[in-house]
Amino acid sequence: MLPSGCSTKHELEMKPVEVKPIHITIDVNVKVDRALDNFFDDIDQAEEQIIQD
Repeated sequence: MLPSGCSTKHELEMKPVEVKPIHITIDVNVKVDRALDNFFDDIDQAEEQIIQD
């Protein structure tokens, strides 16, 4: 007689892995500010030359 209480049974259920999209927002204000500063610096320098001439 073997005791049946010593046996174990395990069931594993594998569910599909759901991959959700990742949204990333990058702040580019610094780059835009520098570009605008460079653009307006050129205009300011041209204006100074016109006034001095």
